Amino acid sequence: MKPLIRPNNLPKSDEKEIHSNAIAQNSLPKSLSIGVFNRVYSLKSAHEIWNTLKELQKGTKNVMEPKYFSIKEAFNSFKILSNELANDMYLHLNVIANVLNEIGLTKLSNENI
Repeated sequence: MKPLIRPNNLPKSDEKEIHSNAIAQNSLPKSLSIGVFNRVYSLKSAHEIWNTLKELQKGTKNVMEPKYFSIKEAFNSFKILSNELANDMYLHLNVIANVLNEIGLTKLSNENI
């Protein structure tokens, strides 16, 4: 990331905010793949980096809808496998429900599951 230029006579609150932003801005990219890193490298604040990462993770509506319908179909046609224990089945079902909830087009309650 770019070096931080420190203006003189900043209030302590501004100085702390700039310092926190610099720490986050330098820490976030270290855990990214090179492709994602290249997309956020030039951003000027940790907030911009974070929002871009959220958008990249979430995807566009065109990507989310097919994913939603695919996972929703898996949820609707879900059944226990013949060699699956009830606890394993419940864990498997929760993975599907969590993906549906993560997409955000609907929220499944425990009653729905």
